[in-house]
Amino acid sequence: MEKIEGKANARVTFKDLFDEYHRLKTTKPFFSLESHEDLCAQIAVKYPLVKQAYEELGTDKVQALKYHVGNIKRELMKRQPAPTEYKIVKMINTTFQKQTPIAKSKVKAELQRIYDDLGIKQRAKAADLNK
Repeated sequence: MEKIEGKANARVTFKDLFDEYHRLKTTKPFFSLESHEDLCAQIAVKYPLVKQAYEELGTDKVQALKYHVGNIKRELMKRQPAPTEYKIVKMINTTFQKQTPIAKSKVKAELQRIYDDLGIKQRAKAADLNK
């Protein structure tokens, strides 16, 4: 908490933030000048992904994903009640850098991984990006 409150540009890992958020949510304050809910709210405002992951995925799932932010975002996207095409486009946007050439083999591999994550029984082709 000292890192987030002290400096605006301080680097804090997602794992540390998530573990602190979990600790604040699960323990009762013994003696503190600030309530645990206020501290949780501070984390949630500055890092909304922490709160969303805690509420939607839970601690066990986040630990199983090894606190990897990309994997957590993918898992959250899979759980959204949106059309499959929308999910594919959102995952592609987070996977590939914009305005840079990408090898066709890498595109196919990443697209296949997205299909597998979403449970789509289809073989990925580079031509699928046109869709």
